[in-house]
Amino acid sequence: MGGRNGRRENGRATLFDALTPEVLAKLNGLRAELVQKAQRTIERRLYGSTASRAQNPLPQRKSILHDPNVRIARLKQDASRPPRPIPPAPVEKPRRTGYSLVKPTVTITSTKPAARTSVRPPKVRPATTVSEAPSTFRYWNLPVEAPVREAPPTLIEPADAAQFETILSCGGTEDSTDGIELFATIGLDFGTSSTKIIVRFPYEPGEPTIAIPAPRHCLSDGDSYLWKTVLWLRDDGQFTACPVPGAQLLHSLKQGIVLGEATLPCIGKEYRGLKVTRADAATAYLAFVIRYVRGWLKLNRPAIFTGRTASWFVNLGLPAEKADNGQLSSAYRRVAAAALLAADYDGPIDIEVTNIFLEDRAVLGAARSMEEAAIFGVAVIAETVAEAAGFAKSNQSAPDLYLMVDVGAMTLDICAFRLHRWKDGDDQYALLNGLVRPLGVEAMHWFLGQGESEPAFRKQCERSLKEVVWTTKTDKDPHAHCWQTGNDLPVFLVGGGAQSRPHVEVAQSLSPWLRQHTEGEGIRFLSLPQPRGIDCPDPRFDFGRMAVAWGLSYPEDQIGTILPLSANQDVPGFSESSWSDAFVSKDLV
Repeated sequence: MGGRNGRRENGRATLFDALTPEVLAKLNGLRAELVQKAQRTIERRLYGSTASRAQNPLPQRKSILHDPNVRIARLKQDASRPPRPIPPAPVEKPRRTGYSLVKPTVTITSTKPAARTSVRPPKVRPATTVSEAPSTFRYWNLPVEAPVREAPPTLIEPADAAQFETILSCGGTEDSTDGIELFATIGLDFGTSSTKIIVRFPYEPGEPTIAIPAPRHCLSDGDSYLWKTVLWLRDDGQFTACPVPGAQLLHSLKQGIVLGEATLPCIGKEYRGLKVTRADAATAYLAFVIRYVRGWLKLNRPAIFTGRTASWFVNLGLPAEKADNGQLSSAYRRVAAAALLAADYDGPIDIEVTNIFLEDRAVLGAARSMEEAAIFGVAVIAETVAEAAGFAKSNQSAPDLYLMVDVGAMTLDICAFRLHRWKDGDDQYALLNGLVRPLGVEAMHWFLGQGESEPAFRKQCERSLKEVVWTTKTDKDPHAHCWQTGNDLPVFLVGGGAQSRPHVEVAQSLSPWLRQHTEGEGIRFLSLPQPRGIDCPDPRFDFGRMAVAWGLSYPEDQIGTILPLSANQDVPGFSESSWSDAFVSKDLV
Protein backbone atom coordinates (compact mmCIF):
# COMPACT_ATOMS: atom_id res chain seq x y z
CA MET A 1 0.00 0.00 0.00
CA GLY A 2 1.30 3.43 -0.87
CA GLY A 3 1.83 6.12 1.70
CA ARG A 4 0.14 9.50 1.66
CA ASN A 5 3.12 10.83 -0.36
CA GLY A 6 2.94 8.04 -2.94
CA ARG A 7 6.27 6.49 -1.94
CA ARG A 8 7.09 2.92 -1.09
CA GLU A 9 6.06 1.59 2.28
CA ASN A 10 7.59 -1.51 3.84
CA GLY A 11 9.51 -2.13 0.61
CA ARG A 12 6.35 -2.67 -1.43
CA ALA A 13 5.79 -1.10 -4.83
CA THR A 14 3.10 1.49 -5.38
CA LEU A 15 1.26 2.75 -8.44
CA PHE A 16 3.88 5.46 -8.81
CA ASP A 17 6.54 2.87 -9.69
CA ALA A 18 4.66 2.14 -12.93
CA LEU A 19 4.54 5.75 -14.11
CA THR A 20 6.95 7.17 -16.68
CA PRO A 21 9.33 10.00 -15.70
CA GLU A 22 7.37 12.41 -17.91
CA VAL A 23 4.08 11.61 -16.15
CA LEU A 24 5.75 11.83 -12.74
CA ALA A 25 7.19 15.23 -13.62
CA LYS A 26 3.77 16.47 -14.70
CA LEU A 27 2.10 15.15 -11.53
CA ASN A 28 4.80 16.73 -9.35
CA GLY A 29 4.29 20.04 -11.13
CA LEU A 30 0.53 19.88 -10.57
CA ARG A 31 1.07 19.01 -6.92
CA ALA A 32 3.50 21.93 -6.51
CA GLU A 33 0.85 24.29 -7.91
CA LEU A 34 -1.72 22.79 -5.57
CA VAL A 35 0.59 23.23 -2.58
CA GLN A 36 1.17 26.88 -3.48
CA LYS A 37 -2.56 27.44 -3.85
CA ALA A 38 -3.23 25.75 -0.53
CA GLN A 39 -0.51 27.82 1.14
CA ARG A 40 -2.18 31.02 -0.04
CA THR A 41 -5.41 29.77 1.50
CA ILE A 42 -3.65 29.10 4.81
CA GLU A 43 -2.04 32.55 4.80
CA ARG A 44 -5.40 34.21 4.09
CA ARG A 45 -6.94 32.36 7.01
CA LEU A 46 -4.16 33.23 9.46
CA TYR A 47 -3.00 36.64 8.28
CA GLY A 48 -5.62 38.17 5.97
CA SER A 49 -4.83 39.86 2.67
CA THR A 50 -1.30 40.15 1.22
CA ALA A 51 -1.23 43.92 1.72
CA SER A 52 -2.16 43.80 5.36
CA ARG A 53 0.22 40.85 5.95
CA ALA A 54 3.13 42.92 4.68
CA GLN A 55 2.43 45.50 7.37
CA ASN A 56 1.32 43.29 10.26
CA PRO A 57 2.43 39.77 11.22
CA LEU A 58 -1.09 39.08 12.57
CA PRO A 59 -4.42 40.63 11.66
CA GLN A 60 -5.49 43.66 13.64
CA ARG A 61 -8.77 42.42 15.13
CA LYS A 62 -11.40 45.10 15.58
CA SER A 63 -12.66 43.37 18.71
CA ILE A 64 -10.13 42.85 21.48
CA LEU A 65 -12.11 39.79 22.56
CA HIS A 66 -11.00 37.97 19.42
CA ASP A 67 -7.47 39.33 19.03
CA PRO A 68 -5.42 36.09 18.98
CA ASN A 69 -2.67 37.61 21.13
CA VAL A 70 -5.18 38.82 23.70
CA ARG A 71 -7.03 35.49 23.71
CA ILE A 72 -3.83 33.51 24.21
CA ALA A 73 -2.62 35.87 26.92
CA ARG A 74 -5.94 35.43 28.73
CA LEU A 75 -5.81 31.68 28.36
CA LYS A 76 -2.27 31.57 29.76
CA GLN A 77 -3.27 33.91 32.58
CA ASP A 78 -6.23 31.70 33.44
CA ALA A 79 -4.03 28.61 33.32
CA SER A 80 -1.60 30.17 35.85
CA ARG A 81 -4.37 30.79 38.36
CA PRO A 82 -5.33 28.08 40.85
CA PRO A 83 -8.49 26.34 39.68
CA ARG A 84 -11.72 27.38 41.28
CA PRO A 85 -12.90 24.65 43.64
CA ILE A 86 -16.06 22.76 42.89
CA PRO A 87 -18.69 24.35 45.13
CA PRO A 88 -20.08 22.03 47.76
CA ALA A 89 -23.65 20.84 47.54
CA PRO A 90 -25.96 23.36 49.21
CA VAL A 91 -26.94 22.64 52.79
CA GLU A 92 -30.63 21.98 53.19
CA LYS A 93 -32.36 25.08 54.53
CA PRO A 94 -35.92 26.38 54.48
CA ARG A 95 -36.93 27.31 50.96
CA ARG A 96 -36.33 30.92 50.11
CA THR A 97 -35.95 33.02 47.01
CA GLY A 98 -32.37 33.22 45.88
CA TYR A 99 -30.05 31.89 43.28
CA SER A 100 -28.96 28.70 45.01
CA LEU A 101 -31.99 26.97 46.49
CA VAL A 102 -34.86 27.68 44.13
CA LYS A 103 -35.69 24.80 41.85
CA PRO A 104 -36.16 25.65 38.17
CA THR A 105 -39.70 26.41 37.08
CA VAL A 106 -39.68 24.13 34.08
CA THR A 107 -41.92 21.51 32.59
CA ILE A 108 -41.94 18.62 35.04
CA THR A 109 -42.95 15.06 34.46
CA SER A 110 -43.45 13.42 37.82
CA THR A 111 -42.26 9.89 38.37
CA LYS A 112 -43.59 9.61 41.91
CA PRO A 113 -46.36 7.15 42.71
CA ALA A 114 -49.82 8.58 43.35
CA ALA A 115 -49.70 7.82 47.05
CA ARG A 116 -46.96 6.67 49.38
CA THR A 117 -46.68 5.78 53.04
CA SER A 118 -44.64 8.05 55.25
CA VAL A 119 -42.58 5.18 56.60
CA ARG A 120 -39.88 3.80 54.32
CA PRO A 121 -38.48 0.30 54.56
CA PRO A 122 -34.85 0.06 55.67
CA LYS A 123 -32.28 0.70 52.92
CA VAL A 124 -30.69 -2.61 51.98
CA ARG A 125 -28.31 -3.40 49.23
CA PRO A 126 -29.52 -6.43 47.33
CA ALA A 127 -27.06 -9.04 46.30
CA THR A 128 -25.86 -8.66 42.74
CA THR A 129 -26.73 -11.56 40.51
CA VAL A 130 -23.91 -13.50 38.89
CA SER A 131 -24.97 -12.43 35.42
CA GLU A 132 -24.70 -8.76 36.42
CA ALA A 133 -21.47 -8.97 38.38
CA PRO A 134 -18.75 -6.55 37.18
CA SER A 135 -16.46 -9.47 36.32
CA THR A 136 -18.98 -11.02 33.92
CA PHE A 137 -21.10 -8.15 32.61
CA ARG A 138 -19.95 -6.87 29.23
CA TYR A 139 -21.08 -3.78 27.39
CA TRP A 140 -21.84 -4.22 23.73
CA ASN A 141 -19.65 -2.81 20.98
CA LEU A 142 -20.84 -1.41 17.68
CA PRO A 143 -18.80 -1.78 14.47
CA VAL A 144 -17.77 1.54 12.99
CA GLU A 145 -19.39 0.57 9.69
CA ALA A 146 -22.83 -0.03 11.25
CA PRO A 147 -25.26 2.06 9.16
CA VAL A 148 -28.42 3.90 10.16
CA ARG A 149 -31.72 2.61 8.76
CA GLU A 150 -32.49 5.66 6.65
CA ALA A 151 -31.01 5.21 3.18
CA PRO A 152 -28.88 8.05 1.78
CA PRO A 153 -30.11 9.90 -1.32
CA THR A 154 -29.29 8.31 -4.65
CA LEU A 155 -30.15 11.25 -6.90
CA ILE A 156 -30.62 15.00 -6.85
CA GLU A 157 -33.04 17.03 -8.94
CA PRO A 158 -31.33 19.35 -11.47
CA ALA A 159 -32.89 22.45 -9.85
CA ASP A 160 -31.69 21.36 -6.41
CA ALA A 161 -28.22 20.59 -7.78
CA ALA A 162 -27.98 24.04 -9.37
CA GLN A 163 -29.13 25.75 -6.17
CA PHE A 164 -26.71 23.71 -4.07
CA GLU A 165 -23.75 24.61 -6.26
CA THR A 166 -24.73 28.28 -6.23
CA ILE A 167 -24.79 28.32 -2.44
CA LEU A 168 -21.46 26.51 -2.20
CA SER A 169 -19.82 28.95 -4.62
CA CYS A 170 -21.06 31.92 -2.56
CA GLY A 171 -19.59 30.38 0.58
CA GLY A 172 -16.11 29.80 -0.81
CA THR A 173 -13.15 32.16 -0.56
CA GLU A 174 -13.77 35.08 1.77
CA ASP A 175 -13.22 38.52 0.23
CA SER A 176 -10.93 40.78 2.24
CA THR A 177 -12.39 44.27 2.60
CA ASP A 178 -11.72 47.25 4.79
CA GLY A 179 -15.09 46.96 6.50
CA ILE A 180 -15.58 46.48 10.21
CA GLU A 181 -14.98 42.90 11.19
CA LEU A 182 -18.09 40.73 11.55
CA PHE A 183 -17.74 37.83 13.96
CA ALA A 184 -19.85 34.72 13.44
CA THR A 185 -19.85 31.50 15.45
CA ILE A 186 -20.99 28.33 13.73
CA GLY A 187 -22.46 25.89 16.25
CA LEU A 188 -21.93 22.63 14.40
CA ASP A 189 -23.52 19.52 15.87
CA PHE A 190 -21.67 16.88 13.84
CA GLY A 191 -23.93 13.88 14.40
CA THR A 192 -23.70 10.24 13.38
CA SER A 193 -26.89 10.27 11.33
CA SER A 194 -27.38 14.01 10.77
CA THR A 195 -25.69 17.36 11.26
CA LYS A 196 -27.40 20.40 12.77
CA ILE A 197 -26.17 23.99 12.42
CA ILE A 198 -26.99 27.25 14.19
CA VAL A 199 -25.01 30.44 13.51
CA ARG A 200 -24.77 33.31 15.98
CA PHE A 201 -23.51 36.86 15.41
CA PRO A 202 -22.73 37.55 19.08
CA TYR A 203 -21.61 41.17 18.86
CA GLU A 204 -24.28 42.50 16.51
CA PRO A 205 -27.39 44.41 17.70
CA GLY A 206 -29.98 41.91 18.81
CA GLU A 207 -27.42 39.09 18.54
CA PRO A 208 -28.92 37.50 15.39
CA THR A 209 -29.02 33.71 15.73
CA ILE A 210 -30.09 31.66 12.72
CA ALA A 211 -30.89 27.98 12.27
CA ILE A 212 -29.52 26.92 8.89
CA PRO A 213 -31.84 24.72 6.79
CA ALA A 214 -30.19 21.64 5.28
CA PRO A 215 -29.97 21.20 1.50
CA ARG A 216 -33.17 19.68 0.15
CA HIS A 217 -31.51 16.66 -1.41
CA CYS A 218 -29.99 15.55 1.89
CA LEU A 219 -32.72 16.03 4.50
CA SER A 220 -32.87 13.43 7.26
CA ASP A 221 -36.30 12.23 8.38
CA GLY A 222 -37.77 14.97 6.19
CA ASP A 223 -36.67 17.54 8.78
CA SER A 224 -35.66 20.88 7.33
CA TYR A 225 -32.74 21.28 9.73
CA LEU A 226 -31.21 17.79 9.70
CA TRP A 227 -28.45 17.30 7.11
CA LYS A 228 -27.62 13.64 6.55
CA THR A 229 -24.02 13.00 7.51
CA VAL A 230 -22.93 11.39 4.25
CA LEU A 231 -20.40 12.17 1.53
CA TRP A 232 -19.46 10.77 -1.87
CA LEU A 233 -16.10 10.14 -3.55
CA ARG A 234 -15.78 10.26 -7.32
CA ASP A 235 -13.47 8.05 -9.35
CA ASP A 236 -11.04 10.94 -9.85
CA GLY A 237 -10.54 11.34 -6.08
CA GLN A 238 -12.79 14.39 -5.75
CA PHE A 239 -15.27 14.60 -2.87
CA THR A 240 -18.83 15.73 -3.46
CA ALA A 241 -21.67 16.49 -1.05
CA CYS A 242 -24.40 15.28 -3.38
CA PRO A 243 -24.95 11.94 -5.12
CA VAL A 244 -23.15 11.53 -8.44
CA PRO A 245 -23.48 8.50 -10.74
CA GLY A 246 -20.64 6.09 -10.07
CA ALA A 247 -19.45 7.88 -6.91
CA GLN A 248 -18.77 5.85 -3.79
CA LEU A 249 -20.85 6.57 -0.69
CA LEU A 250 -18.92 7.41 2.49
CA HIS A 251 -20.80 7.21 5.79
CA SER A 252 -20.01 6.70 9.49
CA LEU A 253 -17.97 9.91 9.22
CA LYS A 254 -18.27 10.81 12.90
CA GLN A 255 -18.09 7.23 14.22
CA GLY A 256 -14.71 6.71 12.59
CA ILE A 257 -13.27 9.76 14.36
CA VAL A 258 -14.88 9.10 17.76
CA LEU A 259 -13.70 5.48 17.78
CA GLY A 260 -10.10 6.59 17.26
CA GLU A 261 -9.82 5.50 13.61
CA ALA A 262 -9.23 8.93 12.07
CA THR A 263 -5.99 7.89 10.35
CA LEU A 264 -7.27 4.54 9.10
CA PRO A 265 -8.54 4.10 5.52
CA CYS A 266 -12.30 4.37 5.16
CA ILE A 267 -12.23 2.58 1.80
CA GLY A 268 -9.83 0.07 0.29
CA LYS A 269 -8.97 2.07 -2.81
CA GLU A 270 -6.08 4.46 -3.32
CA TYR A 271 -6.16 7.52 -5.53
CA ARG A 272 -2.86 8.73 -7.02
CA GLY A 273 -1.07 6.81 -4.29
CA LEU A 274 -3.07 8.43 -1.49
CA LYS A 275 -5.13 6.61 1.09
CA VAL A 276 -8.58 7.96 1.85
CA THR A 277 -8.73 8.13 5.64
CA ARG A 278 -11.70 8.87 7.86
CA ALA A 279 -10.02 12.20 8.68
CA ASP A 280 -9.98 13.03 4.96
CA ALA A 281 -13.68 12.25 4.62
CA ALA A 282 -14.67 14.17 7.77
CA THR A 283 -12.57 17.17 6.70
CA ALA A 284 -14.20 17.27 3.27
CA TYR A 285 -17.71 16.88 4.67
CA LEU A 286 -17.27 19.67 7.24
CA ALA A 287 -15.70 21.90 4.59
CA PHE A 288 -18.83 21.51 2.45
CA VAL A 289 -21.01 22.26 5.49
CA ILE A 290 -19.04 25.43 6.29
CA ARG A 291 -19.14 26.60 2.67
CA TYR A 292 -22.85 25.95 2.48
CA VAL A 293 -23.56 27.78 5.74
CA ARG A 294 -21.62 30.86 4.66
CA GLY A 295 -23.16 30.82 1.19
CA TRP A 296 -26.70 30.38 2.50
CA LEU A 297 -26.31 33.31 4.89
CA LYS A 298 -24.85 35.60 2.23
CA LEU A 299 -27.68 34.80 -0.16
CA ASN A 300 -30.53 34.82 2.38
CA ARG A 301 -29.34 37.36 4.98
CA PRO A 302 -27.17 39.70 2.86
CA ALA A 303 -27.77 42.80 4.98
CA ILE A 304 -25.66 41.36 7.79
CA PHE A 305 -22.57 41.30 5.53
CA THR A 306 -22.90 44.71 3.87
CA GLY A 307 -19.59 46.53 4.22
CA ARG A 308 -18.23 43.94 6.64
CA THR A 309 -15.34 41.47 6.72
CA ALA A 310 -16.55 38.16 8.11
CA SER A 311 -14.48 36.15 10.60
CA TRP A 312 -15.81 32.64 11.12
CA PHE A 313 -15.45 30.52 14.24
CA VAL A 314 -16.48 26.87 14.47
CA ASN A 315 -17.45 25.03 17.66
CA LEU A 316 -17.75 21.25 17.50
CA GLY A 317 -19.29 19.06 20.17
CA LEU A 318 -18.08 15.77 21.64
CA PRO A 319 -19.63 13.51 24.30
CA ALA A 320 -18.38 14.55 27.74
CA GLU A 321 -16.46 11.31 28.27
CA LYS A 322 -14.83 11.58 24.84
CA ALA A 323 -14.12 15.31 25.13
CA ASP A 324 -11.88 14.47 28.10
CA ASN A 325 -9.77 12.32 25.79
CA GLY A 326 -6.83 14.46 24.71
CA GLN A 327 -6.07 12.46 21.58
CA LEU A 328 -9.67 12.52 20.41
CA SER A 329 -10.11 16.24 21.07
CA SER A 330 -6.87 16.79 19.18
CA ALA A 331 -8.19 14.79 16.21
CA TYR A 332 -11.38 16.86 16.23
CA ARG A 333 -9.46 20.15 16.31
CA ARG A 334 -7.25 18.97 13.48
CA VAL A 335 -10.19 18.01 11.29
CA ALA A 336 -12.06 21.25 12.07
CA ALA A 337 -9.03 23.45 11.34
CA ALA A 338 -8.35 21.62 8.08
CA ALA A 339 -12.04 21.91 7.15
CA LEU A 340 -11.98 25.69 7.68
CA LEU A 341 -9.01 25.96 5.34
CA ALA A 342 -10.61 23.65 2.78
CA ALA A 343 -13.77 25.78 2.91
CA ASP A 344 -11.64 28.85 2.07
CA TYR A 345 -9.84 27.04 -0.74
CA ASP A 346 -10.93 28.28 -4.17
CA GLY A 347 -10.87 24.95 -5.94
CA PRO A 348 -12.47 21.49 -5.81
CA ILE A 349 -11.98 19.51 -2.63
CA ASP A 350 -10.20 16.26 -3.37
CA ILE A 351 -7.94 13.88 -1.50
CA GLU A 352 -4.79 15.87 -2.23
CA VAL A 353 -6.41 19.02 -0.83
CA THR A 354 -7.49 17.35 2.41
CA ASN A 355 -4.08 15.67 2.65
CA ILE A 356 -2.22 18.97 2.34
CA PHE A 357 -4.37 20.77 4.90
CA LEU A 358 -4.39 17.90 7.41
CA GLU A 359 -0.60 17.74 7.28
CA ASP A 360 -0.07 21.49 7.40
CA ARG A 361 2.14 22.64 10.26
CA ALA A 362 -0.36 25.25 11.46
CA VAL A 363 -3.20 22.69 11.47
CA LEU A 364 -1.07 20.22 13.43
CA GLY A 365 -0.34 23.03 15.88
CA ALA A 366 -4.07 23.62 16.31
CA ALA A 367 -4.47 19.90 16.96
CA ARG A 368 -1.84 19.99 19.70
CA SER A 369 -2.93 23.19 21.41
CA MET A 370 -6.27 24.77 22.29
CA GLU A 371 -4.53 28.17 22.15
CA GLU A 372 -3.38 27.65 18.57
CA ALA A 373 -6.80 26.27 17.67
CA ALA A 374 -8.28 29.53 18.99
CA ILE A 375 -6.28 31.43 16.37
CA PHE A 376 -7.99 29.34 13.71
CA GLY A 377 -11.32 29.94 15.41
CA VAL A 378 -11.82 26.29 16.33
CA ALA A 379 -13.02 24.85 19.65
CA VAL A 380 -14.19 21.44 20.84
CA ILE A 381 -16.79 21.55 23.63
CA ALA A 382 -18.51 18.83 25.64
CA GLU A 383 -22.01 18.32 24.23
CA THR A 384 -23.45 18.12 27.75
CA VAL A 385 -22.22 21.66 28.38
CA ALA A 386 -23.55 22.83 25.01
CA GLU A 387 -27.01 21.45 25.80
CA ALA A 388 -26.96 22.88 29.31
CA ALA A 389 -25.73 26.32 28.19
CA GLY A 390 -29.12 27.47 26.98
CA PHE A 391 -30.71 26.27 30.22
CA ALA A 392 -28.00 27.94 32.32
CA LYS A 393 -28.55 31.28 30.56
CA SER A 394 -32.32 31.12 30.99
CA ASN A 395 -34.30 32.39 33.98
CA GLN A 396 -35.25 28.79 34.77
CA SER A 397 -31.82 27.61 35.88
CA ALA A 398 -30.49 27.17 39.39
CA PRO A 399 -27.21 25.83 40.74
CA ASP A 400 -27.71 22.13 41.34
CA LEU A 401 -26.60 18.63 40.44
CA TYR A 402 -28.12 17.48 37.12
CA LEU A 403 -28.13 14.37 34.99
CA MET A 404 -28.05 14.79 31.20
CA VAL A 405 -29.19 11.77 29.17
CA ASP A 406 -28.73 12.33 25.43
CA VAL A 407 -30.24 9.63 23.22
CA GLY A 408 -28.71 9.89 19.77
CA ALA A 409 -28.81 7.76 16.67
CA MET A 410 -25.92 5.51 17.61
CA THR A 411 -24.94 6.61 21.10
CA LEU A 412 -26.35 7.03 24.57
CA ASP A 413 -24.42 9.87 26.19
CA ILE A 414 -24.86 10.19 29.96
CA CYS A 415 -23.26 12.84 32.13
CA ALA A 416 -23.79 14.03 35.71
CA PHE A 417 -22.71 17.64 36.21
CA ARG A 418 -22.99 20.38 38.80
CA LEU A 419 -23.99 23.83 37.61
CA HIS A 420 -22.67 26.73 39.67
CA ARG A 421 -22.86 30.47 39.10
CA TRP A 422 -20.11 32.71 40.41
CA LYS A 423 -20.84 36.20 41.68
CA ASP A 424 -19.39 37.71 38.51
CA GLY A 425 -22.09 35.87 36.53
CA ASP A 426 -19.76 33.24 35.08
CA ASP A 427 -21.36 29.81 34.80
CA GLN A 428 -19.31 26.81 35.83
CA TYR A 429 -20.02 23.29 34.62
CA ALA A 430 -18.29 20.69 36.76
CA LEU A 431 -18.55 17.42 34.83
CA LEU A 432 -18.57 14.80 37.58
CA ASN A 433 -19.17 11.50 35.86
CA GLY A 434 -20.08 10.35 32.39
CA LEU A 435 -19.93 7.66 29.80
CA VAL A 436 -21.03 7.14 26.22
CA ARG A 437 -22.19 3.77 24.90
CA PRO A 438 -23.35 2.62 21.44
CA LEU A 439 -26.94 2.39 22.68
CA GLY A 440 -28.80 4.96 20.62
CA VAL A 441 -32.01 4.37 18.70
CA GLU A 442 -30.36 3.28 15.47
CA ALA A 443 -27.88 1.16 17.41
CA MET A 444 -30.81 -0.59 19.10
CA HIS A 445 -32.30 -1.55 15.75
CA TRP A 446 -28.90 -2.71 14.53
CA PHE A 447 -28.44 -4.95 17.59
CA LEU A 448 -31.97 -6.31 17.24
CA GLY A 449 -31.17 -7.10 13.63
CA GLN A 450 -28.16 -9.07 14.82
CA GLY A 451 -30.34 -11.29 17.03
CA GLU A 452 -30.14 -9.46 20.36
CA SER A 453 -33.34 -8.99 22.37
CA GLU A 454 -34.97 -5.77 23.53
CA PRO A 455 -34.78 -6.82 27.23
CA ALA A 456 -31.04 -7.35 26.80
CA PHE A 457 -30.73 -3.93 25.18
CA ARG A 458 -32.68 -2.34 28.01
CA LYS A 459 -30.33 -3.96 30.51
CA GLN A 460 -27.37 -2.38 28.71
CA CYS A 461 -29.02 1.05 28.96
CA GLU A 462 -30.14 0.49 32.55
CA ARG A 463 -26.68 -0.56 33.61
CA SER A 464 -25.14 2.49 31.93
CA LEU A 465 -27.50 4.96 33.62
CA LYS A 466 -27.17 3.44 37.05
CA GLU A 467 -23.40 3.22 36.80
CA VAL A 468 -23.18 6.98 36.24
CA VAL A 469 -25.77 7.86 38.92
CA TRP A 470 -24.45 5.55 41.62
CA THR A 471 -20.79 6.47 41.11
CA THR A 472 -21.79 10.13 41.28
CA LYS A 473 -23.62 9.50 44.54
CA THR A 474 -20.91 7.45 46.21
CA ASP A 475 -17.69 8.97 44.87
CA LYS A 476 -18.26 12.38 43.26
CA ASP A 477 -21.02 14.28 45.05
CA PRO A 478 -22.25 12.16 47.99
CA HIS A 479 -23.65 15.11 49.96
CA ALA A 480 -25.83 16.52 47.19
CA HIS A 481 -29.29 17.35 48.50
CA CYS A 482 -30.96 15.31 45.72
CA TRP A 483 -30.11 12.14 47.68
CA GLN A 484 -31.79 13.49 50.82
CA THR A 485 -35.34 13.37 52.10
CA GLY A 486 -37.82 15.45 50.15
CA ASN A 487 -35.54 16.08 47.17
CA ASP A 488 -35.01 14.48 43.78
CA LEU A 489 -32.46 14.30 40.98
CA PRO A 490 -33.28 16.62 38.03
CA VAL A 491 -32.85 14.79 34.72
CA PHE A 492 -32.75 16.08 31.15
CA LEU A 493 -33.77 13.44 28.61
CA VAL A 494 -32.75 14.96 25.29
CA GLY A 495 -31.58 14.17 21.78
CA GLY A 496 -33.21 12.90 18.64
CA GLY A 497 -34.16 9.66 20.38
CA ALA A 498 -35.58 11.22 23.53
CA GLN A 499 -39.05 9.91 22.69
CA SER A 500 -37.87 6.32 22.17
CA ARG A 501 -40.06 4.12 24.37
CA PRO A 502 -37.29 1.78 25.64
CA HIS A 503 -35.05 4.71 26.55
CA VAL A 504 -37.85 6.64 28.26
CA GLU A 505 -38.88 3.63 30.33
CA VAL A 506 -35.30 2.89 31.34
CA ALA A 507 -34.87 6.51 32.48
CA GLN A 508 -38.13 6.34 34.42
CA SER A 509 -36.89 3.22 36.22
CA LEU A 510 -34.30 5.38 37.99
CA SER A 511 -37.01 6.75 40.31
CA PRO A 512 -38.01 3.58 42.21
CA TRP A 513 -34.37 2.50 42.27
CA LEU A 514 -33.22 5.76 43.88
CA ARG A 515 -36.14 5.77 46.32
CA GLN A 516 -35.11 2.30 47.44
CA HIS A 517 -31.44 3.10 47.93
CA THR A 518 -31.42 6.77 48.98
CA GLU A 519 -33.56 9.02 51.13
CA GLY A 520 -34.52 11.04 48.07
CA GLU A 521 -37.73 11.03 46.04
CA GLY A 522 -36.28 9.64 42.81
CA ILE A 523 -35.93 11.78 39.70
CA ARG A 524 -37.64 14.75 38.12
CA PHE A 525 -37.67 15.26 34.34
CA LEU A 526 -36.81 18.76 33.10
CA SER A 527 -37.27 20.21 29.64
CA LEU A 528 -34.68 22.38 27.97
CA PRO A 529 -36.25 25.81 27.48
CA GLN A 530 -36.76 26.85 23.87
CA PRO A 531 -34.88 30.10 23.32
CA ARG A 532 -36.52 33.26 22.12
CA GLY A 533 -35.38 35.23 19.16
CA ILE A 534 -34.02 32.38 17.07
CA ASP A 535 -34.42 32.92 13.33
CA CYS A 536 -36.03 29.78 11.85
CA PRO A 537 -36.48 30.16 8.08
CA ASP A 538 -38.63 27.03 8.08
CA PRO A 539 -41.24 27.08 10.88
CA ARG A 540 -41.02 23.31 11.36
CA PHE A 541 -38.43 23.58 14.10
CA ASP A 542 -37.77 20.87 16.70
CA PHE A 543 -35.54 22.55 19.28
CA GLY A 544 -34.93 19.26 21.10
CA ARG A 545 -32.79 18.12 18.20
CA MET A 546 -31.06 21.50 17.87
CA ALA A 547 -30.10 22.05 21.51
CA VAL A 548 -26.46 21.07 21.04
CA ALA A 549 -26.05 23.35 18.02
CA TRP A 550 -27.73 26.19 19.94
CA GLY A 551 -25.27 25.90 22.84
CA LEU A 552 -22.30 25.55 20.48
CA SER A 553 -23.29 28.77 18.71
CA TYR A 554 -22.16 30.80 21.74
CA PRO A 555 -18.55 32.03 21.57
CA GLU A 556 -16.38 29.74 23.63
CA ASP A 557 -15.58 32.43 26.18
CA GLN A 558 -19.31 33.15 26.72
CA ILE A 559 -20.33 29.59 27.54
CA GLY A 560 -18.62 29.53 30.91
CA THR A 561 -15.94 27.61 32.76
CA ILE A 562 -15.83 23.89 32.11
CA LEU A 563 -14.24 21.52 34.58
CA PRO A 564 -13.71 18.26 32.66
CA LEU A 565 -14.21 14.82 34.14
CA SER A 566 -10.50 14.45 34.83
CA ALA A 567 -10.47 17.62 36.96
CA ASN A 568 -13.01 16.30 39.45
CA GLN A 569 -11.55 13.79 41.87
CA ASP A 570 -13.41 11.25 43.96
CA VAL A 571 -14.43 12.19 47.47
CA PRO A 572 -11.94 10.13 49.52
CA GLY A 573 -13.06 7.49 51.96
CA PHE A 574 -16.78 7.72 51.31
CA SER A 575 -17.59 4.65 49.25
CA GLU A 576 -16.71 1.24 50.59
CA SER A 577 -17.93 -0.76 47.63
CA SER A 578 -18.51 -0.69 43.92
CA TRP A 579 -21.59 0.97 42.45
CA SER A 580 -22.65 -2.49 41.31
CA ASP A 581 -23.37 -3.52 44.90
CA ALA A 582 -26.50 -1.41 44.66
CA PHE A 583 -27.41 -2.33 41.12
CA VAL A 584 -30.93 -3.68 40.84
CA SER A 585 -32.21 -5.27 37.69
CA LYS A 586 -35.86 -5.71 36.85
CA ASP A 587 -35.55 -9.27 38.13
CA LEU A 588 -34.72 -8.05 41.64
CA VAL A 589 -37.36 -5.33 42.01
